[in-house]
Amino acid sequence: MIRAVRVSSIDRWRDNILSKPEKVAFSFANSSETVSNFEVAQFAVALGLFADINGVSRSQIVGILHDQTPEAYLTQAALFLLGFPYVNIDPDSPSDRIHRITKKLGLSLIFCAKSTAARLSTSGAKPFLERGGEILERPHSLKPHPTRKSDLAYVVLTSGSTGEPKAVQITHANLDHFLEWAEETFALTANDVFATLNPAHFDNGVFDFFCSQTLGAQLHVIPSKIVQDPSAIATALLNSPCNIWFSVPSLVNYMLVTRALDGTALRKFTKFLLGGEGLPKKLLEALMNCVEMPDCRIWNVYGPSECACMCSAYELTRESLSTFDGLAPIGAISGKFRHYLKDSDVRGVGELVLQGPQVGPGYIGDEMATSKSFASHDTLSSKFSSRSYLTGDLMRVDDAGRLRFVGRTDSQVKIMGRRIELTEIELELLRIDGCNEAFVALVEGSSGISTLAAYIGGWGNPAEIRASLAEVLPKYMVPKVIHVMPLLPKNRNGKVDRKFLREGFGDE
Repeated sequence: MIRAVRVSSIDRWRDNILSKPEKVAFSFANSSETVSNFEVAQFAVALGLFADINGVSRSQIVGILHDQTPEAYLTQAALFLLGFPYVNIDPDSPSDRIHRITKKLGLSLIFCAKSTAARLSTSGAKPFLERGGEILERPHSLKPHPTRKSDLAYVVLTSGSTGEPKAVQITHANLDHFLEWAEETFALTANDVFATLNPAHFDNGVFDFFCSQTLGAQLHVIPSKIVQDPSAIATALLNSPCNIWFSVPSLVNYMLVTRALDGTALRKFTKFLLGGEGLPKKLLEALMNCVEMPDCRIWNVYGPSECACMCSAYELTRESLSTFDGLAPIGAISGKFRHYLKDSDVRGVGELVLQGPQVGPGYIGDEMATSKSFASHDTLSSKFSSRSYLTGDLMRVDDAGRLRFVGRTDSQVKIMGRRIELTEIELELLRIDGCNEAFVALVEGSSGISTLAAYIGGWGNPAEIRASLAEVLPKYMVPKVIHVMPLLPKNRNGKVDRKFLREGFGDE
């Protein structure tokens, strides 16, 4: 039986503000600008007054075109503390996409930069409130608002197979259970300083934002424009007070390949969390050679957005490197969950199904996708007593009892009637010297015939790479076309830009 969370995250955050109003809540890379707990409270009171005057209901979702400025983080903090559900939206999204999101979520209020509000024709676009409004004598004016566990805390947008973003709902109860698990698992304290290398609209940003603030720790913001510039991020990290790093593995690979980071910058970090995509063993070895082991701890983390950011963390040591090849193990699922592998085949490979208090209510405005991915125990297994989530991730249990990622249910393709798991090819590519990143896709050539194409970040001769694959894979699984480049292109979330690769290369 999973016990209830003792103190809600919203109450813990308010207590930190009241007990340590002078503590720095947010700081910003390459800038002397900071935001204190007192300023957060002051801003929240001002935003609460704005909401009351304008008749904004706490049942409404409020949008934030989050540009990673102090005003954007203050708005996000204030909305949460006041009990308003919010959604962070990429400010660089095309206007048409923002309009579709607005309609899908029924947004009547979107906070954004003043220049954006002026050009955006979306109804309800308002400039961020200005900092330093009416001076308060004490932060006790931040009056608690009754918040039920079932109330919506935030919405996170993820890409959808139909081209429309999925709007994932996360409740206060979902979030509270995640934060309690994360604090214990990663030994987080108020003395930690979190480096947020993730855009605020990306699910990984949930860990950075909420873990830091509910613990009373500091969040050091490194904006995307800095993260995308190797020299700029090196300077920012050298001058930062951070000790916690959480990002997709691709960002670490990018930093190491471009030699933007060396041991000097990385040794200040005592905790590395890597997740959002597979963690190759070769990348892990390169990172371990740059940090102070065992003083620095490294975890491979896993979790879908639909289950409040994370549901597992596998700690990696130098000794553990000899126990696996390819991608690092997922390990064991958090004790907050029950799980099983659905429809396991003869190899023991099945779809991971999660059930527990972190499983969200589903998607807004998409009943079909919700019914497909979320289910009650009636349709899955009598051993589950509540809502479950079908992750779409294919897993197996290895000889050491660890969950291992095998692929996606939607990554299986057919060529001439033969079923092919694209992830299986990618894993074999990662075993080849020089192949640091790999993506395999089924592409349609000018002749109308579909073939396999591989995109490799690293170095190597395509013919030799193809020959190496032919030694371990059937002929029909060896990609006809292999593109090699120093680094695979990344999207704004730091992941491999698969759509760009599919569209950017033809059949050669």
